[in-house]
Amino acid sequence: MKKQFRNKSIKQDIRLTLKYEGGVSKIWASDAYSIIGLCDRILDEYEKMKIRITLRQLYYDLVSRNTIPNHDTVYKRITKLLTDARYLGLIDWDAIEDRNRPHDMHAEWISIHSIMQSAIDSYRNPRWSDQKYYVEVLTEKDALSSILQPVTNRWHVRLNVNKGYASASVIYEMARRLAERIKEGKQVVLLYIGDHDPSGLDMIRDIDYRMTEFLVHMLLDFYKDKHPEWKENKEYGKEAVRWVESYFKIESIALTMKQVEEMDLPPNPAKITDPRAKWYIQKYGRISWEVEALNAQYLIDLLNDSIQEYIEMDKYQTWLEKEERDKKRMKEFSGKFKDERTGEKNNG
Repeated sequence: MKKQFRNKSIKQDIRLTLKYEGGVSKIWASDAYSIIGLCDRILDEYEKMKIRITLRQLYYDLVSRNTIPNHDTVYKRITKLLTDARYLGLIDWDAIEDRNRPHDMHAEWISIHSIMQSAIDSYRNPRWSDQKYYVEVLTEKDALSSILQPVTNRWHVRLNVNKGYASASVIYEMARRLAERIKEGKQVVLLYIGDHDPSGLDMIRDIDYRMTEFLVHMLLDFYKDKHPEWKENKEYGKEAVRWVESYFKIESIALTMKQVEEMDLPPNPAKITDPRAKWYIQKYGRISWEVEALNAQYLIDLLNDSIQEYIEMDKYQTWLEKEERDKKRMKEFSGKFKDERTGEKNNG
């Protein structure tokens, strides 16, 4: 919805002095209303895809189109410009989201029929129960939830959002789920999506280490029963770790250096201040990249393909067909009751 709340005008001419390393300064000038118009068209494109994006993602889209330079000063100016544009009714308020300020409330239904329809719409069988693999998706960026969740919902895969380093409680709860899947004999895969920066890459190591630690202790009695010979082996601890590692892996699907190079992604305009940066700078230099720089459709296709690599489609399709049969029966059952509002029976 575009709605005007303020009458303050926007200065049409943008002129910024951009400072770079080595004392170099450059002047960047542009037309504010041209940028707003382009942003409006970009957001319309995403709306047709039923995707809401953040200001950060919109900024990278502008950079990728060579509309604006990739600089922290420009990012701050664009953020203010688009905020003003929304207040003036030039940009749709619903087109941009802020995932850092979540809200929630109880679900509501207007009638018994509406809750029955909701149950039918959400009904799903355990589609992964007879699969060899068990997959979950893990991302450090809540801003990507609106892009990733439709994909994970489609494939009945859990999406975990960490907002940085995962707490001990989050890792513990995840490990409990994964341990149960390993007991079932499944290969467990965590698909990871995060920034290509010191923290983003270190999170992969951190999650792998702590998850393995939890899984080894949670499965200790289980694998001792499966391998009684280990009880007499002084190296059984190492054997246990290797055993867990044979069932569990974390796979980073984004952001990778290969993706950065192939798509010539714009780097993060902010300087690296992470205390973990020393090793990263030695290997990659002083430039880092944010996963938001990836095109939304690319991320959707990437996650779809990555999940499908671990699915036996014939088994999965069998569950989908069963769901449709069950939903048909549920609709027939629902049709036996009268709608409290109209007094008529619901025929599904």
